[in-house]
Amino acid sequence: MTMVEFLRAPLAALPHPQQAWRFAKADPLIAGLWLAVGASALLFLWVLAIGLDVPVTDWHGFRQSQTAISVYAMLNGGGWIDYETPVLGAPWTIPFEAPVYHWSVALIASVLPVGLDAAGRITSALYLLGTIVIGVRLLRLLVPKDDVLPLFFIVLMLVSPQHLFWGRTFLIETCALFFGTLFLYAAIRFYREPGWILFGVMLVASLLGVLAKSTTWPAFAVAFALFWMGDVLRSRKLKVTATAGVMGVGIASVLAAVLWNAHADALKMQSILGNYISSDKLNDWNFGSMAQRFGAQLWQDLLPTRMLPEAIGDLWPVFLIGATHLLRLNAYAALTAAGVVLYFVPIMLFTNLHMVHAYYQTACAAFLIAGTAALLAGMIANGRKILALIAFALILGGQWHYFDTQRLPMIEQPLRSSSGYVAALATRDLVPEDRAIYVFGYDWSSEVNYYAERRGIAFAGWFSEDHLRQMFETPQKFLGAYPLGGIVDCRAVRIKYAAGHMALIDAYLKRLSDAGLPKVEAGGCTIYRTEP
Repeated sequence: MTMVEFLRAPLAALPHPQQAWRFAKADPLIAGLWLAVGASALLFLWVLAIGLDVPVTDWHGFRQSQTAISVYAMLNGGGWIDYETPVLGAPWTIPFEAPVYHWSVALIASVLPVGLDAAGRITSALYLLGTIVIGVRLLRLLVPKDDVLPLFFIVLMLVSPQHLFWGRTFLIETCALFFGTLFLYAAIRFYREPGWILFGVMLVASLLGVLAKSTTWPAFAVAFALFWMGDVLRSRKLKVTATAGVMGVGIASVLAAVLWNAHADALKMQSILGNYISSDKLNDWNFGSMAQRFGAQLWQDLLPTRMLPEAIGDLWPVFLIGATHLLRLNAYAALTAAGVVLYFVPIMLFTNLHMVHAYYQTACAAFLIAGTAALLAGMIANGRKILALIAFALILGGQWHYFDTQRLPMIEQPLRSSSGYVAALATRDLVPEDRAIYVFGYDWSSEVNYYAERRGIAFAGWFSEDHLRQMFETPQKFLGAYPLGGIVDCRAVRIKYAAGHMALIDAYLKRLSDAGLPKVEAGGCTIYRTEP
């Protein structure tokens, strides 16, 4: 296989228009599903368009603005590998994931006449659409003679609340999902027909996927392991060379993740405040506890009311009912079961992250949607077409209802009048661009710093009181070459701190007020200029 043939292969998964038209005339079901594909694509583009230029301060604005300010720093003189996230003091570099998505956004921002926020959203959307194309090819690889399975998958992916919302945010989720899906597709192709082109694509996709987001990649490794076990059990043969090739890529990917994390930790340790967020300090935060894995909050609250509805809608129990109609153990049943298993793998590995952050289920949802599409296609293959179409309509309706009532209002809220955004713009006008700022009330979120276009320190509740005193008494110890130019106090509208922290902050701000330094009120926040 040549490189050109491989690059054209995913698009070949989608039928030629003439071929699709012949299918449509011969089978009204195909025609209806193609109409649903068109409608769902228009819906996705509409959702992207209405929120394209709004500030990235909607749900989980903390994480969105953290990614955005890092790309902003890249485009304004910061490093492109050891990139800056300038909210915890000098030397400003506190990386988590490698900047795979960041580079993608920077490229889009440089070629399209749009702002950085829009560039980040467009990049996420493009990665999601790329994932769907590769996913279609993957499903055709696993079930080659089924024409409805890929169409079910496309529609359910595009209407899923998880992807409608998070697929247009300034986050790395769809980037990691794309490269994970590409790795899985290339790995299965390589296992079936080894070749250097497939090996190269598999290796690059795996490395980019694990570096883009190491917590997303393991599920795709497990996905290949499930395929491999199924193939060995079915054929009773072990393809030693192909197996070794995929395992080698897996080992290289794990090594790359370990080396990047070690490098990232070394950079964090250069900062006084970066020491708080090194990998060893975040182990419990990342993995969670056994009590969380098997507790009522996950299984009785989050799964049935947030996680599953975001993936396949608030009528998700239809999936369970439909599963009773997969009467034979075949490819459809295997894909359905694999989709469920792979949905839970990341949740069980990184439980706390998935409980706290809704965007973490972006990859999980794709697995469950693939399983749901296989379930519906399997019901049709088993002669239960009417039941399958009823189930499809119910799931689709549940997806839209959940999105319309729970997520669309978040997109349509007037974010340009939010306190942090208004305060950030006022700060940008008040504080010179070569000065740093302190931000109170936003934890260590980058929201104010990003829109103010000022580096500095966003005060987290987990800073020690001793560090707080030092930041007030000797700011340049923490800010390096950037003099302190302003204070943004948003405690009245966002979060407050522990009593000891509040007392220290109040005393510090009183000194500024008593000195008669300039200040303005904006968005419910008070902005002080620390110079006359």
